Amino acid sequence: MVCSLLNSCASKIISNYQMTKEAVVSIPQELIQILLAVAIRDGQTPATKVLISSWPYQVLNLRTVVKIMNFSLRSIKHDIVITILNVVVGVEGCKVKFVDLQGFELNCLQMQNCLQAMINGFKPDSQCKRVIFDWSVDADNYSIVSKAMKKFSEGSQVELLCGKLSAEGLSENKLIKLIKYLKNDVAQGLNLSLNHLKNEGLIKVLPHLDRLSNLRCLDLSYNVFNLTLSNGDSLCKCFKEVFTSLRKLQDISLNYNRITGRMLDIISPLKTPVRLLKLDSCYLNAGDLSFLGNTMDISNLEVLDLSGNALSSYIQSLENLLLRSGNSLIKLTLAGTSLGDHEHSLTMLTRVAKGFKKLKFFSVQFNNFGREEQVPLVCAFASIKSMNEMKITEIRDEMGIDESDEAYNLALRIGGVPRDLSKYKDALDRAGCCDMFDLEIKDEEHGDLFVDPSDYGINYANL
Repeated sequence: MVCSLLNSCASKIISNYQMTKEAVVSIPQELIQILLAVAIRDGQTPATKVLISSWPYQVLNLRTVVKIMNFSLRSIKHDIVITILNVVVGVEGCKVKFVDLQGFELNCLQMQNCLQAMINGFKPDSQCKRVIFDWSVDADNYSIVSKAMKKFSEGSQVELLCGKLSAEGLSENKLIKLIKYLKNDVAQGLNLSLNHLKNEGLIKVLPHLDRLSNLRCLDLSYNVFNLTLSNGDSLCKCFKEVFTSLRKLQDISLNYNRITGRMLDIISPLKTPVRLLKLDSCYLNAGDLSFLGNTMDISNLEVLDLSGNALSSYIQSLENLLLRSGNSLIKLTLAGTSLGDHEHSLTMLTRVAKGFKKLKFFSVQFNNFGREEQVPLVCAFASIKSMNEMKITEIRDEMGIDESDEAYNLALRIGGVPRDLSKYKDALDRAGCCDMFDLEIKDEEHGDLFVDPSDYGINYANL
């Protein structure tokens, strides 16, 4: 009741420019925080400008502000962020000296607009400011980023800092230049996916990371480097030297690069147990699975993605990996791993399910499993108390539906195949899972979502 009244009063005040101006000179400082939170949430640009100009503190942390009214950074309009930056660097008398906008998601165009607003609004005689947010850089906005960094760097009255850098579609030289702008103790995340980095390109880029002592997340997915037992010794040496220096690195994404027989060389130098490991479509072999399943420190592993790797020949190593990570794993993805080719894979998965303590999400799609095989699997994973989402597929031949049938083709066009899913409902009932358990079932061959014609009380994922 009190929160609702507070929200209503704040919304009324910030909706009127004159009322907002009068409020900032007469209300307690803690109430100004509430007004700012509501103004940001509601996208009230004039009120936001007044409140930032009158902000009574030297630090403005956007995450702290949104917590006051319990809404997400994702819901904030980027125009509001432009207003905040423009006021901080351009309004005389603004007390804010440090602005933390980390966590707010900007695409490349929005980031360009934010930086241009800072350049346009900057007053050379303003007090020293520090501004930190997450950068998104591509070929289109690279020039404005470079311009802003030259203008707002160490020694300037405004210091522009980066918490997480995401750079896409850039040459090695441009990536190196961006990385050099990063502050050792500030940068925590680096996403270099989709830059077409080959072995020789990555060898140029990686050494520039070793000074980023606070780096926790590194994404090198969707590049084109190639590491096999007969190729890539120089790059492996480079990985080893850099990963030895990055003592806080714990999230690693290497998806869609060839890494065959080299996981030991890449991962073993790390000083911190891995928290996130994404190896989708990396062509892993027996040696890689053996290292992951028996040697690697996975005491803190929370997210594991092995999708797109043929794992049917490495069932024992996979079982060891899943058993050893049972106390910590939260998200597990084994889609398209050819597990259906091994007669004991479903038995193994059902067995290891009992050891998961925190697992919330599990995908075993596109492994050529039929319904009768998967019902016990669904029951086993739905029995995990923490589980709330599972994704599976079924072989089309088991549907008993004539593909030439007009109703069948119509069902495909509207997004699914009508069928009886009662066995899965029975499995969920036996598991005693709550009504909010999300079981997604798709056609193995085409990925069409099956639609249950009757209401079984299961929340099936929408298309």
